[in-house]
Amino acid sequence: MMRWLLTYADLITLLLAFFVVMYASSNIDQVKFQALSQAMSAAFGLTGNPALLNGGGTEGAKPIVFPASQLQLQELKNKLAKHILEQRLDPAINLHMNERGLLIRIYADKVRFEKGKAALSPDYRRLLDKIADILATTPNAIQVNGYTDDQPVKKGSGERSNWELSSERAVNTVRYLIKRGIAGERLSAAGWAEYHPIVANADEVHRSINRRIDIQVFKAPILDEIMNGNKVEEPSTPTPLSPKPTPQLDKGGDLNLKPLTF
Repeated sequence: MMRWLLTYADLITLLLAFFVVMYASSNIDQVKFQALSQAMSAAFGLTGNPALLNGGGTEGAKPIVFPASQLQLQELKNKLAKHILEQRLDPAINLHMNERGLLIRIYADKVRFEKGKAALSPDYRRLLDKIADILATTPNAIQVNGYTDDQPVKKGSGERSNWELSSERAVNTVRYLIKRGIAGERLSAAGWAEYHPIVANADEVHRSINRRIDIQVFKAPILDEIMNGNKVEEPSTPTPLSPKPTPQLDKGGDLNLKPLTF
C-alpha cells in the first residue's frame, strides 16, 4: 500500500479547510464590486455582462445604469462637427467614434504649435474654448494625449526630448480646459513621443500628420461617480464601433492626408 497517499490526502484536506475559513471570514462589498466591474466594462467598450462571483444576496442592491445623457457621445460629435465645418477647421481636426468613445484629433501644425515648443497658440486656445463648452455638457472622463514625429527636438531646447514635448503639450491642454470650466478630476494627460504614429514618418507631410493632440472622451463618467451610486441607463441606440487598428500604426481616426500648410 502507498502510505504517502494518506499524507497527501491529509494535506489536501487541511488546505481545503484553510481556504474555506479564509473565504468565510472575508467581507466582500458586492455592490461596489459590481459597480466597479460595470464601470470598467463601459470605459473599455466591452459588451455583455461581466462575470461576477455572487457571494450571497445583498439587500438594497440596485442594477447600475448609466444616464443616457452621459453616453450620447454621438450628439457631442455632431455639435463639434457643425462647428468645425462652420469655421472651416476640417483640415485641422478629425472626429472619430472608436471603442473607447469619441476621439477628437487635432493636428499640431494646423493650430500653430511652434516646432519644439509647448505653448498654446491663440488659434489653439480659440478651438479649445469651443471644445470645452461642448464637453461641459457631459461628465464623461477625458484623456489628452500628445504625440510627435520621429525627428529629435532641435538643439537649444535644453535637455528636452520628444517625451517632454508631447507631455508638456498634453498637460498645457489639460490646464487650459480646467480654466475653461472642465473639472480636473475628469481629466488626465499623457505624452507618447514618436512611438504611436498614424502614418509612416516617410516625409514632411506625413510627419506633420503624426504631430498631433488626441482628446479622448470616454464612454463612461469618472469611476468615482459610479462608485458613489450614480445611476445609469443604456443608450437607446448603441454607439457604432470602429474597425480594430493595425498593430504597427495608430488608426484612431479618419485621416485627412491633405498637405498641411499654414
